[in-house]
Amino acid sequence: MTEDNNFDSIDLSATPTALTPTALGVRTFNDSNIQGLEILAPAEALAQEEVTLDDLDDGMNLLPNNEDEEDPEADMDANEDERAIFTEAHLGEQFGRCPSHERPLHVEGDQSAQPFLRRQAAAIRRALRKALPSYTWAKNYQRNMVRGDVVGGLTVSIILIPQSIAYALLADLPPEYGLYCAFIPLLVYALLGSSRHLCVGPFALVSLLVADQVKTALPGLDEQRYIEAILLLSFMVGVVQIAMGLARLGIVVSFLADSVVSGFTTASAILIMTSQLKHALGLALPSDSFIHTVYHLALDLRDSNLAALSIFVTSVVSMHAIKLINSKFFPKVVVPEQLLVVVMAGILSFVLQLDQAPYNVDIVGKLPSGLPKLAAPVMNLDTVRALCPAAVVTAIISYMVSISIVHTFATKLSYRIDPNQEFIALGAANLVGSFFQAYPSCGSLSRSAVCANVGARTQAHNVAQAAMAALAMLLLTPLFHPLPYATLAAIVMMALQSMLNFPFAWQLYRTSRGDFVLWMLTFLSTLLLGVQVGIGLGIVVSMSWLLEQTSRPWWARLGRLPSTQLYRNVRRYREAHELAGIIIFRFDAALHFANKDYFTEILEANMKSFRMQCEGAIPLCAIVVDASGMSNIDASATMMLRTLVQELKKRSPPVHIVMADCKGPLRVSMRKSGLSSVIGEDHLVVGLHDAVRMAEDRVEAFMRTRHGQY
Repeated sequence: MTEDNNFDSIDLSATPTALTPTALGVRTFNDSNIQGLEILAPAEALAQEEVTLDDLDDGMNLLPNNEDEEDPEADMDANEDERAIFTEAHLGEQFGRCPSHERPLHVEGDQSAQPFLRRQAAAIRRALRKALPSYTWAKNYQRNMVRGDVVGGLTVSIILIPQSIAYALLADLPPEYGLYCAFIPLLVYALLGSSRHLCVGPFALVSLLVADQVKTALPGLDEQRYIEAILLLSFMVGVVQIAMGLARLGIVVSFLADSVVSGFTTASAILIMTSQLKHALGLALPSDSFIHTVYHLALDLRDSNLAALSIFVTSVVSMHAIKLINSKFFPKVVVPEQLLVVVMAGILSFVLQLDQAPYNVDIVGKLPSGLPKLAAPVMNLDTVRALCPAAVVTAIISYMVSISIVHTFATKLSYRIDPNQEFIALGAANLVGSFFQAYPSCGSLSRSAVCANVGARTQAHNVAQAAMAALAMLLLTPLFHPLPYATLAAIVMMALQSMLNFPFAWQLYRTSRGDFVLWMLTFLSTLLLGVQVGIGLGIVVSMSWLLEQTSRPWWARLGRLPSTQLYRNVRRYREAHELAGIIIFRFDAALHFANKDYFTEILEANMKSFRMQCEGAIPLCAIVVDASGMSNIDASATMMLRTLVQELKKRSPPVHIVMADCKGPLRVSMRKSGLSSVIGEDHLVVGLHDAVRMAEDRVEAFMRTRHGQY
């Protein structure tokens, strides 16, 4: 909780203006809740006058009514206080509330009257549309869509092929495995994916994550066993993702805060860039940890290969220059700067024989030609056990990255996606891909953006990309032989620039210090302790933050604004006056086992504060609970509230609980548990102002009793 003491900044000089009756209907805001409360003044007479929201924020500096003029709206407001108080029971009787919590829907036509075969055919079509999104887009595919999909696929493949070779190096795999990852997974996703523009395949973050987890879980593997472990991990990731999709667990990634995801991806980008320094400088640097790599870099920097460094710097500068010229002079044409740099570097390396002395630059070397062979991943029970945590983490991270891209383009281009179907599609791509020597794949933001910009219309662009990858594996692999690793490192560095999200961290620092702490914890733990520890700690911290917010939600003690029927946080509005003998309390969360003790704690603290500040005045007679923020109540909270109500009724004078604006699920739970009978059906009131009127009646009854007026 934070305390709001910025009352000096309130402008009390504003002149109020009249509002429409709609403004008077505005009842609650999501005000922050502040500890340390005080009663500012006794209740004032309810001379009704309309006010604007600007008047509220300007300190409620109201002018008196002009007594010489008749105000029909004031008469209407006066009649408002004379009408009967609207309880939930009265509302149901007058407007015909349904006995169940949902109103039955009227369905046009009688389904049972349809012929059996027609119903079965319709059910099959619905199942096909749900399980195979390609059934829908293939059925509605038109000739004018072909050009956009083909151009989109060919354009993206120009970026995909060099990136695939570069990202395979991040996973410590031979370069051809990057091309394998850009083949079968794309075909499977085109069949099952619901996003029209997501481009799956090798991705830098997942490549690093896979290598780090396999080396951690199974240290000391030789190259062949390491490749087998990677392919087995791809199979397991697919199984986990399909299982989570069938269980409709796409919501799981919502529990990872954006600050955690941003901190993790930023630190991962730095780790990937650091891992590429060995290729950029021609050094044999370790890649087991960031600190270890930086330490050895400082020791061995003087031994850098100047030829490799020159190629790296030239490649980075060339890509930046091509990109700048493209955006300035040819904005409507996609110029593949990565492919152009690959071609130039390959030609230069071939002509100058850069792999020979005196240059001694590391090059890709010979790549095997041909499509990947069909082979089942090598299964070993001990290896499966060791890779289970890695499979779960990789499945969630790759889905999290992909679904964020999917949501971005679905929102921008106005079409619907199915998050659970995306889980299944990615899982099937990884599972089937593992039989064709593909390591875990993921969506790519940069390639998806290019695909959308050049006009791809359906998932068929993935087919065009896969065809180009197959063509490269069959015919173009000899051309990659002289390609320097330094150029591939430059491609990785350029691709990772968008993952460095430091501006977002600065924004969090200015707007939400709690989220900034989450960002820093995840960033530093990932950078210094490794990818697995970083994402694990990020998940734990994110869940802890969520539990903290759930178990200690916002609350407010409300007061009435002068000459209105509006109630606001007494710590935000100086002229929000609490009423004699009444506490108006708002709790902005569902009541459940995790926050029931906190509810009792803060309510008792407010009652104690009320008694201390009202010594000798009217004692507490009623507590009005603004339940507009309570969506439901569970069994534990029901027992707590039942006990609290019974204890308050035994006090002298009795303290009555009046609940206002109870939502449907809350009313149903209270009725089924008998809590509404304990509180009193007539104490469940529609509207906060009516609830306050009922509380004022209780105070008035107590005062009559005290003075012997019956």
